Amino acid sequence: MQTCQPEKLKILIARKRGTDTRDISLILGRSDIEMLMADNGQEAIRIFISHPEIKMVLINSDLPMMNGFDATYKIRETDKDIPIILLVNYSNRDSLHLATLVGCSQVLQSPVDPEAFEHLITKYLHRHHPNHICLQTENQ
Repeated sequence: MQTCQPEKLKILIARKRGTDTRDISLILGRSDIEMLMADNGQEAIRIFISHPEIKMVLINSDLPMMNGFDATYKIRETDKDIPIILLVNYSNRDSLHLATLVGCSQVLQSPVDPEAFEHLITKYLHRHHPNHICLQTENQ
């Protein structure tokens, strides 16, 4: 008998240490998603490069050491297709324009509405990466 289990999808989340994560609380308890956390832009790049199985990046614009715009640009140089969602504290034309220039897939104002975030997970992950792990089991 063959049974299939959804593959755990890895998401890189780059937010400043101490940032409230209630806006992404929906994914915290999901069994099909594994989160890799970074506290600054440099760490986000390091984690992204060392984990090619990451399927999505959620990154704050105002990270320490290297901001989210610069980190996004570096990540985009490595992977042209990865969905990158930039979180901004407030959106204006300049931040939206810069986000487009560095290759963000989407810009969201923080705090993020959990339902909107769940919609993005569906849009960017499950539609484009419907991978499954199939296991062979024996009938006894």
